[in-house]
Amino acid sequence: MKVVLICGVTCESRNACIEEQKNILENPVVIDETTTLEQIQQYFTDSRNVIWDQLNLYPESREQKLKFVPSGYHKTAVYVKPKKEELTSKDPVMKNMQFVAPSEFENFDCIMRYM
Repeated sequence: MKVVLICGVTCESRNACIEEQKNILENPVVIDETTTLEQIQQYFTDSRNVIWDQLNLYPESREQKLKFVPSGYHKTAVYVKPKKEELTSKDPVMKNMQFVAPSEFENFDCIMRYM
């Protein structure tokens, strides 16, 4: 079983990355801000492939999420960066968001940058 944490700010590339992961993984569920704790626990109890789509901006938030993941799951962090045009947009939320890229010290089996 696999869990993929999508990391980084909301942008066009993020949406494309999620769609690509849906095509790669077999019958995945997507965890987002509307998913309840009970649902998350059930997905892992049922040994489902999981795409965890919450901003996951900082190592601390990713660490908290990885605590839910049972041993035996392959843990991948995929981080996305907005296109230059998106960074220079007038969107004040995006301009003020900060992101720390995942590192080898966070207990991931694989870390990838989505381009």
